[in-house]
This record gives sequence, C-alpha cells and structure tokens, in this order.
Amino acid sequence: MLIGKGEHNFDSPPPDLPPASVIMTDQLPQTMSTTALPANETERLAALQRYQILDTAPEAAFDRLTALAARLFDLPIALISLVDESRAWFKSSIGFDACEVPREATLCSFAVLMSEPLIVPDTRQDERFACNPLVQ
Repeated sequence: MLIGKGEHNFDSPPPDLPPASVIMTDQLPQTMSTTALPANETERLAALQRYQILDTAPEAAFDRLTALAARLFDLPIALISLVDESRAWFKSSIGFDACEVPREATLCSFAVLMSEPLIVPDTRQDERFACNPLVQ
C-alpha cells in the first residue's frame, strides 16, 4: 500500500511528527469503519501466524526498508504493517510512535480486501480516509 503526497526529496529525512495516539474505533466516521473481511481471511491469518513475526523486536532490515520508503515517496510517516484479527501491528515505523492500532482504524483494513496494491495519492482527498483521526 502506498500513501503519500509531496515532492520527492531524496536528500533529507522525513520530518518529525508529534507522537501518535491510539485511535478508538468509536471515534471513526462511517466511511472509515469497515467490518468486511477478505475472502481469503482464514488463509491470510494462518500464513501470518506461520511467519511468527507478530510482536517481535525491531529489526534493522525492516527499519531500512521503512526509511527507504519514506525517502523515496517523500512521506512523513512510513510503516510496515501486519494485520491480524484485531489490529494492525507495526514491525517498523518512521514518524509514528504507536506500535499498533485497532484494525478498523487503519487504511490497511482496506488494503487486505484488495488483490492489487492500494495506492492513495492523498488520504485527505479520499472519502474513505479523510475523516480518519490518523489522517488529520
């Protein structure tokens, strides 16, 4: 999933942002709340469990990929997200201090529904995400 807006600046790191707070699902607007599950949800979750990566310590290789994504796409926030039954857990993050958020509060909940990459040029202009407190 790629989300972003801005000029590509390969020479400077992403800007610092204030710490993020955990978003409660009852704060989500109707356009953001989704309970739909992908057709392959059982298989997807089983595969995720086989990797045994959830709730593991940070790893330099993942952090390098996250930093690269932030730089290449000139993003203030970049995450490597793993979506389980109830949350999106962040294996690596740049510009976002929370280590997880409820699944319903994430853009990832839409990404797992798709067979193609989810590309959102500007979340502030996309009706599915514009009112999400994480986008504000």
